Amino acid sequence: MLAWLDLPTALLLLSLTFCTSLTVGGLLLLFRASKDRRPNNFQSLQYFLICMYVFGYYGLWSQLILARYLPLETAQNVSGVVAVLATPFLLIGEVMLLGWAISQLKQPPRWLFMASLAFIIGLASVCYSLIPAQPHASVTAMARPLVSLMTVFITALVAVILITPFSNNLNQPRARGFLALIALSGVIHLSQFSQLADMAYFETLFAFAFFFSNTAAVLVYIYSADFKPTDSAKRSASPSAFFSAHQISPREIDIVKAIAAGKTNQQIADQLHISLQTVKDHCSRIYQKVQVRNHTQLANLFRDSLR
Repeated sequence: MLAWLDLPTALLLLSLTFCTSLTVGGLLLLFRASKDRRPNNFQSLQYFLICMYVFGYYGLWSQLILARYLPLETAQNVSGVVAVLATPFLLIGEVMLLGWAISQLKQPPRWLFMASLAFIIGLASVCYSLIPAQPHASVTAMARPLVSLMTVFITALVAVILITPFSNNLNQPRARGFLALIALSGVIHLSQFSQLADMAYFETLFAFAFFFSNTAAVLVYIYSADFKPTDSAKRSASPSAFFSAHQISPREIDIVKAIAAGKTNQQIADQLHISLQTVKDHCSRIYQKVQVRNHTQLANLFRDSLR
């Protein structure tokens, strides 16, 4: 009954299942963290992981599945087109990662991002020129080493940049793990230049490693983002800092404090001598400012900001 489930197919399905689980779990925690914590420029890291997922499914898994179930020539033609469409997502994602890393520096110069990007493109091009040419290779096959080199150099530069702002926290296991996973997400691309690329199941294992390293790196960062706060950060943990950061008006401040105290809309209306509809209108504007959906989330966010 399961004669069709040979070892290559079983490995393919198992790896795809793990990658899908990583994607679903990663996206859920990613969007939750973007609302609950919102560390500095976290949106760029969010876009990075989404781009990695798009490339992973279009650029990696589509080729694996096509090669498995279509004739060789047809699979090569179709996967070549898909790879061309997917590769920009990988490069855009890596550029977003680089921009996020630079934003973690204290007062980075404006030219640093473009200079870093130009340096990486130049370095990758020089290294690519040293790779022996492959006769009769397709455009996709020829471009893949260059893209891989750029990915390796970007992740290496990101790891170096992140050592600077996190230097006082590298004794924390999670911080070290985050940097290690960022480096791993680039190092796996070097395997394409080694004898490992000749393994029977290399592409399947590479896809799994790609999803795991990128997802794990971002998730470790989410739970490591609250590094040791500075003295100024500790002093800013006050209601006034929270209200100022979210541009809460004086009347809205009264409502936030009442919600944090556990009062209902009607109780707030009675306390402030305003109509129930006015309270609801204020709540709606507050929700938009702090990006929450209800009283409970607002109260939790307000209390968390004071810790």
